[in-house]
Amino acid sequence: YFELGDFGRMVRVYEDVVTRAPSSVQAHCGLSRMLERKGDIDEAISAAREAIKHEGDTFIGHRQLIDILVRNERFEEAAHAAQALLSRPPDVGASASCPSCRVPIENPGWRCPACRAWIDVC
Repeated sequence: YFELGDFGRMVRVYEDVVTRAPSSVQAHCGLSRMLERKGDIDEAISAAREAIKHEGDTFIGHRQLIDILVRNERFEEAAHAAQALLSRPPDVGASASCPSCRVPIENPGWRCPACRAWIDVC
């Protein structure tokens, strides 16, 4: 459907997935992208905001929301969305670990203190 440009059917597919898996961030973001391509900007923003409710610490929904707002020249709203993201308190008790050796890292930096692997997510 996507390759045919039938965004209406793609929207229905994503809506079905969201109904079956309401906490799926990827499904909400996919729905948001299809709604934006279809021209339903307010609905796309609403779907991105729904993704934010379920995203945890991935920021996929925030990225989707901010991108839509910027592409549609709603810069003030984008700034508020970015500010909301930046003002979120860090997860208390959440600890990072090295993606290579899984050693817990108290103060994430550029390299793991144990195995010296580069850490691309700080």
